[in-house]
Amino acid sequence: MDLDLVLGVIVIGFVHGVLPDHGWPIAATYGLNHSRTWLYGTLGGLILGLGHLFSSVVLVLAYFWFSRFASFAEGPWLRYVAGTMLILLGIHEYRHGGHGHSHGHGHGHDHGHEHGHDHDHQQEHTHKHGNGHGSEHEHDHNTAEINEDEVSNSGLLSNLRTKLFGGDGDGHRHLDESDADRGLFALGATALLLGFAHEEPIQILAICVGTAYCLELMLLYSLAVIIAILVPTLLLIAGYERHRETVERYTPYLPLVTAVVLVGMGLAFIGGIF
Repeated sequence: MDLDLVLGVIVIGFVHGVLPDHGWPIAATYGLNHSRTWLYGTLGGLILGLGHLFSSVVLVLAYFWFSRFASFAEGPWLRYVAGTMLILLGIHEYRHGGHGHSHGHGHGHDHGHEHGHDHDHQQEHTHKHGNGHGSEHEHDHNTAEINEDEVSNSGLLSNLRTKLFGGDGDGHRHLDESDADRGLFALGATALLLGFAHEEPIQILAICVGTAYCLELMLLYSLAVIIAILVPTLLLIAGYERHRETVERYTPYLPLVTAVVLVGMGLAFIGGIF
């Protein structure tokens, strides 16, 4: 197994796991909500990481099963297919920011609220009614426009993931602090669905097309995700809130790192290096 390929997969897994909206703040919150903070924080982080591991292994097994009945799984041209897929995934990661959020939703809500708030100041009752009505109307209107734009700009794969797993217009269901109150079973179920819904396992499957070490690489990727979730979880429990702020400050640059790794690996496959 090529060392550069291994390092690339580990980087992808680490970047995926260290993103705040993929679990570790929720695992830390779950731990802080219990008296045995370290135990429950570690348990929450492991559950989130193992959910990704299980879903990733399932995808690899499905790939192995499908490749047994498909002639595409054999031939020297597969490295060109794998390389092209990885380059396209890298471009997608760079252009769409991986798991980035649309900020238009919050803007629309604020605009509607202000509009309704200024509606009428003559009577207190009328003012309150206008505020509620204006805010709700404007919020719904802008939300519809934003959802329509997001759906029109998203790809077929993202739309399919959105219908199957829920989430935002990018086909993602992100964790937030409210998930910490749902219990271990619900947290694990959410993590399992997240493992299927996000595109990182698809990136690893693209690598699988060009190498014989598919399962091993997916396991390395999943272990990197688990470590990337556990480390900031325990740091946050230890009281190092500044670490969360530091990670969130550099989060916008993480998709660029993933994109560079994916494109580099794609070029390596096409060039016959891997």
